[in-house]
Amino acid sequence: MAKFFAVVAEDGMGPGVRKDLLVPIVKGVLEDVREIRKAVAQTEVRMVGGSILIVWEGDESALEAALDRKLDAHMNSEPTSVVDSDVTSEVDGPAGGASGVSSEFGVGHRVGPPHLVRMIDFAHTHAVPGLGPDDGVLKGIDTVLSLLRSRLAELEA
Repeated sequence: MAKFFAVVAEDGMGPGVRKDLLVPIVKGVLEDVREIRKAVAQTEVRMVGGSILIVWEGDESALEAALDRKLDAHMNSEPTSVVDSDVTSEVDGPAGGASGVSSEFGVGHRVGPPHLVRMIDFAHTHAVPGLGPDDGVLKGIDTVLSLLRSRLAELEA
C-alpha cells in the first residue's frame, strides 16, 4: 500500500503526491471499499475470482482540482457520484471539442473524480439463495480494508 499510495519525496522527486493530498484519497478509497463490503455481505453469491480495482489521480494539479470540485460539490450539497464528477470545466473560454477534453491546442479540460473503486473480474459468480454471503470474498475485502487502515494510520502519524 505504501508503494501504491506513495508520498512524494521532500525534494519533489520520485513517484507520489503530497501527504495532504494523499490522505483524502486513502480515506475515500477506504469508504468505497467499506461500501463494497457492505453490498457483498448482503448478497448470497459465490465468486470464483474477483478483484477490487482502485484508480486515483496521480498528477498533483489534477488531483487538487478533483478534490476541490468534490469539496465544492459537498459544500453545495450537489451529487458526487462518479458520473457527476466526470465533468468538463472551462478554462479561458468554451470547452474544446465535442467531448470537452482539451488537446494541446484546446482550452477546456476534464476534471475527473479524485479516485474510483470498482469490483471487477467476477464473471464466475452464481447466486446461492439461503447460503449467505461468500466468506472467502469477505475475508479478502477485510484484508484490503485492514491494509488501507494501516496506510492511513501511517499517513496521519
